[in-house]
Amino acid sequence: MTAIPSTRFTSITRPIVRSVTPLAEVPAQLGHITTFIIDTVAGIRHVATTYRRQTLLYIHEFAWGRGAVLVGGGTAVVLVILGMAVGASILDLSSGAYPCLSGSD
Repeated sequence: MTAIPSTRFTSITRPIVRSVTPLAEVPAQLGHITTFIIDTVAGIRHVATTYRRQTLLYIHEFAWGRGAVLVGGGTAVVLVILGMAVGASILDLSSGAYPCLSGSD
């Protein structure tokens, strides 16, 4: 079986399409993110009033662990360290150090 070259995009228009396509997806991604944030913020009041005690227990547990601040800290410290590590790895990926992981061919 032989491949037939596409006539939809020529060698002149192909680079333009490749550069414009990711830009066209940005509004859709921003819309999803915005909708998620609005739904989350709108639900805070309902959760805080309906499940007040459980919410406070979870916030306390999340921030301080099982009360052993001196022994091992809480989850907040671990999340800060993990956040810094993930941020550093994202910066490392965006710098082009790992072209096989960047998604571009």
